Amino acid sequence: MSDTPRIEIRTVEPAYEQQIRALTGATHGAHQARLPHIFTDDGAHQHQLLDVVFGDDAAGSVHAFMALSGDALAGYVLIIPDAAGSPDQPVNAVIANICVVPEFQRQGIGRALLAHCEAQKDAHGWESLYAQVWHGNDTSHRLFGNAGYSAECTDYRLGTPSVREKPVLPKTFYRWLLPLCALLLATLWAYMFL
Repeated sequence: MSDTPRIEIRTVEPAYEQQIRALTGATHGAHQARLPHIFTDDGAHQHQLLDVVFGDDAAGSVHAFMALSGDALAGYVLIIPDAAGSPDQPVNAVIANICVVPEFQRQGIGRALLAHCEAQKDAHGWESLYAQVWHGNDTSHRLFGNAGYSAECTDYRLGTPSVREKPVLPKTFYRWLLPLCALLLATLWAYMFL
């Protein structure tokens, strides 16, 4: 691993929107190639989150930060607070996407973005941060494991489904959770392999 470049982490800016969208698309494509039965769409859910980030109505629903090395985008992270009981009192947050630009990988950018997420957790009073990492994303597993996150679930499957299985939980659950998980996984994969 090379030395960590001098970076600045700040709120995403519209000038970097196209670079962030391109990084998100590349990450989703790589996840889709590795796990086509999971990543069955074209990445629309990730781009819907970015629409919120770069739109006029974000109002704190998605916290988005970017890592810059000089003027160059090095990576970004999306955090979505989960309001439990009251929209004014989020108690948990999902790290929905964490991406590092390929030429900045293995230089501590992912760790710096994750540390920024943890600082946001403390600043906003969230009780916990959650991230979903898909099988095969060893770099992301190491990133979260080395930062003290604990694995809570392992899914098992025999065979590969030819079509997406019907949801067991209500549709409202999947409307936000699955797109966020897919976005997070795509980002984590990009951190590891791109």
